[in-house]
Amino acid sequence: MGIRGPDLQGLVHKNGNISGAFLPGANLRGAQLHRARLKRAILLRATLCDAVLSRADLNWAILKRADARDVDLSDSSLVGANLRCANLERADLRNATAFSADLRDVVLRGANLAQADLRDANLRGSDLTGAILQGGNFLNADLHDADLTGVVAEGANFKGADLTGAVGAESIRHRSQLARKLEEQVAKQRLSAEQQRHLEEQRSPFSRSEIVALFCFSTEAVAARVRDAVRKHSSMPYELRESTNDVALEHFLVCRNSDRDNVVQIKNSLETGYSELEFPLYSVVLAESVLRDSRS
Repeated sequence: MGIRGPDLQGLVHKNGNISGAFLPGANLRGAQLHRARLKRAILLRATLCDAVLSRADLNWAILKRADARDVDLSDSSLVGANLRCANLERADLRNATAFSADLRDVVLRGANLAQADLRDANLRGSDLTGAILQGGNFLNADLHDADLTGVVAEGANFKGADLTGAVGAESIRHRSQLARKLEEQVAKQRLSAEQQRHLEEQRSPFSRSEIVALFCFSTEAVAARVRDAVRKHSSMPYELRESTNDVALEHFLVCRNSDRDNVVQIKNSLETGYSELEFPLYSVVLAESVLRDSRS
């Protein structure tokens, strides 16, 4: 037996607050409810075809058996909402947040759920034939006996999802396996690069961050200028040392945790401010050599 509620076809109530409204069987066809607050509203068996509910707050609302074909629910919030047996054919649910929502036996044929968040949602027995699920988050969702025929699911996350008995689940599982393998390969490559850096550091008697840059100078007066330049252009720690032999000038400054661009900036500043001085920027190899000799 149908429920006949108020006829609100074409209603314009953007940004309105009708939270908790009791509107079972209401006719809201074509209604303009952008950013409307409908939290805990009762819309049982309501008609929402072609309605605009983008960015609307429908958290914990009841839309059970609602006719919402072609509805715009993009960027809306449907946390914990009850849409069981609703018809959302061709609905726009892009970027919608519907985690823990009850979507059992919902019709979502041709719907757009790109980037939608359906973590822990119950989609058991739902019809998602031809739906767009790109980038969607179905973490731990229940898709038991759902129809996933022809879905577009590139980049979607189905980790922990129950796909038991779902039609078209094999293609989803295959994509998920490929995605996991790719993640594992990237992780291995990253680990390999880190291991290689670690081995390089072990081979050198000095830390990599300690030997990136070396400014050589002959007097304490020049040393003061170098320290001022480092303080002005970088927050990196530095250390003043003295050479114990003739491989370098009398003093040198080691810049720790520095990057080459930052060091070049300091060097350029020094050369511009004190054109009569020369501040050579040594390579890592030469810097290692100087430090090794000075510590021997």
